[in-house]
Amino acid sequence: MDGKIKEYKSLSRLVYEQLRNDIYYGVLLPGSKVVVDRLSREYGVSKIPIREAIQKLAAEGLVEVAPHRGAVVTVYSPRDVEEIYAVRSVLEPYATRLAAEKMSDHELQVLEELYQQMAEATKKKDYKKIPQINHEFHRNLYKFSQNRWLYKVLMDLWGRTRRSNAAFAFVREHAERMFGEHQALMKALKARDAEAAEKVARTHVLSAKRGAIEYAEKWGGSER
Repeated sequence: MDGKIKEYKSLSRLVYEQLRNDIYYGVLLPGSKVVVDRLSREYGVSKIPIREAIQKLAAEGLVEVAPHRGAVVTVYSPRDVEEIYAVRSVLEPYATRLAAEKMSDHELQVLEELYQQMAEATKKKDYKKIPQINHEFHRNLYKFSQNRWLYKVLMDLWGRTRRSNAAFAFVREHAERMFGEHQALMKALKARDAEAAEKVARTHVLSAKRGAIEYAEKWGGSER
């Protein structure tokens, strides 16, 4: 964490969010021990909110708590990535096509603003900010499909692959490749070309899968 936790959200929630982000962005790699004493010193908080955060993360499957071993970041396996992206590769192009057909001019402008933020973050090689903007871009894109159930399923699937965020920093040229595809996607969306947008989205999700699998293979930990 950059410095100590100062604001009060609740404190337990702040610690949970920070610890979860450390897992998402590869600060804590799969297989790493989650040491309460060390995190208490690093975050500048007592051990109680750390333990509460670990319990929440264990319920989400991000941390495993074992007797005599303590808490460990769970394995992020290529098999998990393969299976989840198999579903995403079907649903995301469809959602993108719907959004291209249905979104308003204002909604298109929302995506354009996020795209410009992504361009700036990519130029600066801000590998923490890029996936945050990327998530917001796609969250809005799928929301603009105007299909509530499709949106709900996709957000659940994205939640299960958030650890792939680390690929932006760990996988060579992943961020630049993904941004290039966002350029093509924005071009299709602005033209209201639903077929082209769907095609780019299909390529895009497969590129995301490639980066996620490379991260999982090299840093995802061992299958148990």
